[in-house]
Amino acid sequence: MTLELVKRWNGVSSEQNALLEPSPFGLHEARQDYRGFQWRTASVDERLLRRRNSAAHIDLSHAHIEQWAADNIAIDDVVCHAGHLPGLHFFRSTLTDCHFANCDMASNIQSIFGKCTILHSTIDSCTGTNQWLAGAKRIADSRLLNLTIADIGVPEPNDAPLITNTTITGTIKNCVIAQTKGEQQLLDTDISGATLKDVAFPGVNMDSVTYAEELSPFILPDWQRHEVQLSDAANAAKHSCDRNIHIAALTLLSILKREKESSYWIKDRWPRGSRFLYELHPTNQLDRVRPGITQIYDDVGLLPESF
Repeated sequence: MTLELVKRWNGVSSEQNALLEPSPFGLHEARQDYRGFQWRTASVDERLLRRRNSAAHIDLSHAHIEQWAADNIAIDDVVCHAGHLPGLHFFRSTLTDCHFANCDMASNIQSIFGKCTILHSTIDSCTGTNQWLAGAKRIADSRLLNLTIADIGVPEPNDAPLITNTTITGTIKNCVIAQTKGEQQLLDTDISGATLKDVAFPGVNMDSVTYAEELSPFILPDWQRHEVQLSDAANAAKHSCDRNIHIAALTLLSILKREKESSYWIKDRWPRGSRFLYELHPTNQLDRVRPGITQIYDDVGLLPESF
């Protein structure tokens, strides 16, 4: 079936403006039938969506598009299953009700969704890059499934997208998903099916997040009440004669400072709620100082009982 979808494009003029005209094959499930579409020329980014500010109701399943660059485009109800999109780059665009599954989205661009808004959409089991969302603007009411997602908010946490009411599975690594001014970060978001590796949530109210049971020992309730207490303990520990405790205290104070700065904009809006103990989680890159930080938590009586 896939080969038939590709072969049917033989003889179709390559001069047509791809996706600008109705498909010569009509509709498939109420979408323009571009299944199997092949465009391997470098100039495709000049043709796709040219002179238009939207693309809607298109099925690109099993398509091979060498370059797909869309700048400031509204993309609505675009479906692509098992597509090959090696040069995909959406920038400042809004994707609504889109579905990409089992696609190869390899790209030499750091973020294929730079400054994009993704709404009511699914990206499932796609490969090609880990930097899907680095620099994205907002993800809401969506599903990011079976992906490796890296470098959100790195190096600048304020560049992390606002993520709400979204399910994420797979692996999240090397990310700083911080609360900044505006809506509540990770509100009603489910990360229970995701593995976290070197991930911090500065300022985020974890009461709004559904997380895996294995993270429970690293969640400290009533963080707002304990924040000053722990900061005072870390400030005292930084004067310790034990070099390991001294370095651990300085590291913890640095983390707490970033946490406090990131949550500045929400302190008068929502209670801080619980907190993910990033500095105690074994997958984070703090092996050398973690024992000292754990000791500070224990000394002040804030080490979770289940830890």
